[in-house]
Amino acid sequence: MDLTYKTTPDLEDLRAEVRTWLDEVYPEDYRGFQWDFEEDPDRWAFMFDFWKQLGAKHWIFPTWPQEWGGCEMSGRQARVLQEEKVSARVGEVGGIGMGVGPSIIRHGTPEQKAFFLPKMAAGEILWAEGYSEPNAGSDLASLRTRAVRDGDDWVINGQKTFCTAGHWCNWMIIFARTDPDPSKRHRGISCFLANMENEPAIELTPLNNIADGRQNVVYFDDLRVPDAMMLGDLNEAWNQVWFRLGGDPLPVFDDDDSGPEIEYEPPVDGYAWVLDQLLQYCKETRRGGRALIDDPSVREQLTELAIGVEVGKVMGLEGFDCPYGVHLHQAITKEFQPEFGQICMEILGPLGLIQKGRWAPLGGEIDRIYRRSFGNHAGGTSQVKRMTVATRVLGLPR
Repeated sequence: MDLTYKTTPDLEDLRAEVRTWLDEVYPEDYRGFQWDFEEDPDRWAFMFDFWKQLGAKHWIFPTWPQEWGGCEMSGRQARVLQEEKVSARVGEVGGIGMGVGPSIIRHGTPEQKAFFLPKMAAGEILWAEGYSEPNAGSDLASLRTRAVRDGDDWVINGQKTFCTAGHWCNWMIIFARTDPDPSKRHRGISCFLANMENEPAIELTPLNNIADGRQNVVYFDDLRVPDAMMLGDLNEAWNQVWFRLGGDPLPVFDDDDSGPEIEYEPPVDGYAWVLDQLLQYCKETRRGGRALIDDPSVREQLTELAIGVEVGKVMGLEGFDCPYGVHLHQAITKEFQPEFGQICMEILGPLGLIQKGRWAPLGGEIDRIYRRSFGNHAGGTSQVKRMTVATRVLGLPR
């Protein structure tokens, strides 16, 4: 099966432009930055500046119209840009803006679009998530945070958890119950956009994880949000915003480069780079008198990793044709993440734990991947994703 897609001289010129620019502005020391697993303030300071540079080139949301801060790239152009960023191990913009943006495009008022989208595209707004609660994770419809109307404002009280990197963000998207009727679990939830800067009604307490990142427990104490900051319709956030964040199909790329695709999401990840580095390590490292790459058991493990990487690529390119292809893609990816880390650690052995120095294969990247693989519950576990496909696509009973 040929998984390559056609290229053109213009696309290759863009690739060269992106590669050259990244080499100039993005030092090696900051490669591999992942916003959800980073707490070094110096690295964050560099990334804040870099994201603004990226925004100045209109490359954060490149397929968006110019009025929103994009440059109206075609899907193919955006994929080339994303491929080069991943190849250079460039840190993606912090927070969950990549998911909030499409929801504002779909359901935001003209005023919300005019205010938020250009600032997001400029790297000035980072979104924290106000979704999960202590008793409402994958089953988000069980949330208890309440929003009560008071004049032109909504007053929000409640608690959220697993707010990853929320302390680095300046805005938060919040799901709250606006209809207390227990029979309307899915139709009684509304979505709000809240400014976090200098807001005493939002309290974040640290929830540190084993992968060097910090999540947060969030408390709302009479947080007042203007009615103008409700995203979508009253009581309809589940169908309009939440479900679409993880389930609406996004075009992969256009066939003729004829115009912008504002909802494009390039299906590229960093596992291919790690696998290439691991292959090179196995070729250069000898164990028991022979190169690791010549060990049949190691070759079998590497083959398993290569298959997983290719499956992810195929799902990324083809999985979005189905209305629920995103769920299936996420289910497979979430299960592959810990498997990838486990197999890599088995190949490297104890050396995989070392972070720096001559005895640290891949600079400790495998250990970090292994520890970070616990976070594959975000957006719903793989079991929840499979249940969605089973019930909503295949028509199977719950």
